[in-house]
Amino acid sequence: MLGSGPYCNTFYFAHLDLGRQTHATPKAHGVGFGPMSSPSTPTPPDEPAETRPARPDSVRVDRRKLLLGGTAAAGLVWVAPVVLQTTGATASGSPNSCPRCGTNVLANPSAENGTGATTVTSWTASGNARRTQYGPTAAQTTAPTGGGAWYFDNGNGNNTSSFLSDVITLTTCEQTLVAAGKLSVSMTGLLISGSDLTKTATLTLRANGVDRTPILTQQNIAQLSAATLRPQVSVLLPVGTTTVQFRLDFNGKTPVADLLQANFVCT
Repeated sequence: MLGSGPYCNTFYFAHLDLGRQTHATPKAHGVGFGPMSSPSTPTPPDEPAETRPARPDSVRVDRRKLLLGGTAAAGLVWVAPVVLQTTGATASGSPNSCPRCGTNVLANPSAENGTGATTVTSWTASGNARRTQYGPTAAQTTAPTGGGAWYFDNGNGNNTSSFLSDVITLTTCEQTLVAAGKLSVSMTGLLISGSDLTKTATLTLRANGVDRTPILTQQNIAQLSAATLRPQVSVLLPVGTTTVQFRLDFNGKTPVADLLQANFVCT
């Protein structure tokens, strides 16, 4: 019969407090009944605060996030640590690398791309500078190792000077490296004088309107296939540089060039 005993139709709410359970006042279950109590089971008093065990910081839990009637583990939520990662930047926010670092920035370093002999892709010609195909009737009969079908020359056997120019625009990332003094250009290539040792071919870098150390001609070599790459020339780009010009000059009709390299070096 409903309500016939002191504990009939009652239950206790568990109060979870880090492993310590106390009993709240029994509540009546049902509608229309007042609270019921058990005179034989008094509610134990709370322990004095000073007798409670110290709570390590590592197990402090917001009680509001624990679910009543569940286990303690159900109220614990693991929050994964957030790792902040920067790519291509130092702790100060300055880049330490850019996409073109370590690459040859010359788009057409071996004259392979173009239309006919006179139009050399990515290079602007002044005078008779052009490209010529290797072959038995050309001044250069055989391509060097790593070479293609074409090479750079002064064209038409003309003895006057001419040049090809390739202008590279620096990206925002690269300009930031320049401002920090951390962007250099390392140049090399095959440049020979041909049969006339008084003539030259040079590859020069120009930054901020000033010519820097050029790559000079390898003398007394008639064929590019017998030439060796010139010693690398490294140029630190001065602060304020936004564009870099590479200029391939021919002084006379016999100098030729191939396998040009201009690598961005980021430090």
